Amino acid sequence: MSAQTWWADRGRDASDEATAPKRKLRLLLAEDDEPFRTLLAQYLRKNGADVVEAHSGADLIDTLGGMVVEAWPRDAVDAIVTDIRMPGMTGLEIVQELRNSGWNMPVVLITAFGDAATHRKAKRLGAEVLDKPFQLRELLVAVARVMDEVDDDRKRTTETGKDPERTH
Repeated sequence: MSAQTWWADRGRDASDEATAPKRKLRLLLAEDDEPFRTLLAQYLRKNGADVVEAHSGADLIDTLGGMVVEAWPRDAVDAIVTDIRMPGMTGLEIVQELRNSGWNMPVVLITAFGDAATHRKAKRLGAEVLDKPFQLRELLVAVARVMDEVDDDRKRTTETGKDPERTH
């Protein structure tokens, strides 16, 4: 699903039916700070997303693994939103693991510690970093942007027969 079909206008709150998504976008959200995770999940749900919550990086990987058993396609979720600093496994480690497994899943990393090196590493891995504090609406824009980037990569792969991840 293209992000453009998810939100009629990128980053615009979809509280009225005119801008509501055609089908619910499936997001996997990992954040170890429970009140903040709840806030993000409620906001994303209000804006038309189906949100599965994880409390840690390991929980995110377990949840994702459970979604992609043989009966599920690789697009069991449309995108991942994850904190970078979590116990056990960081958001950057999650993205690295996904990429090493051949998954070009859209990922938004959120952090209060977004230095230039973190941003460069995330970009190299094909993820976007959203620095805390941020306006909730910025999360909608970031999700739309990473989904569009992955859609563009998939189109290039189809057109050229080359894996875009292998050319970077």
